[in-house]
Amino acid sequence: MVKRSVGVFICVCLVVLFASCTIRVENPEQPSLFMTWLIDQAEQRLTEAFPDETFWGLWDAIGVTEGFDEVTDRGKSVAEIVKWEFRFASGDILGQTTGVIEWVDGEWQDPQIVNDQVMEEYIILDTGLPNVRYDLDQAIMMLRTSGYVGEDDWFSYVVFWRPLEFGPGEPYYVFTISPGVYIAIGSISGTVEEW
Repeated sequence: MVKRSVGVFICVCLVVLFASCTIRVENPEQPSLFMTWLIDQAEQRLTEAFPDETFWGLWDAIGVTEGFDEVTDRGKSVAEIVKWEFRFASGDILGQTTGVIEWVDGEWQDPQIVNDQVMEEYIILDTGLPNVRYDLDQAIMMLRTSGYVGEDDWFSYVVFWRPLEFGPGEPYYVFTISPGVYIAIGSISGTVEEW
């Protein structure tokens, strides 16, 4: 009787063990994120328009909601961001000029090279983009659940960048909640903090 009970117990344990096991297959190719796809598209268009120009990497990508008023117009989703501006370090010397291209209402605008130097940001290199784990829609969801925004008080701007003052860390999605109030979400770590 004891042998039978032990045998049944072992069988039940094995069934429970195998029933709770999950087989995980990892895809060696990370799926393309909307944000990194947009950055790649912007860089490709700049490179095609200015084939003799040297592009060092992305300074930042700035997205604004419809109306572009920091106080009254708010967005709650990726779809409500109607304008993106991408700025890339360019020139023979790092950061000598800036390559700029805008994406407005889903249409790419003419790229430009401007004599605008960006001084407060680290460059986001193409080699760093595959490390981005959280896409913009995921960052917006984190913003929603963070407790920093109310039901109707979301964001008017979002900037994807690596600020110089925090050292060579990860790129952040930085949401402007109201004038002077910013919520930063790490694109690799997923950390949420007020700046």
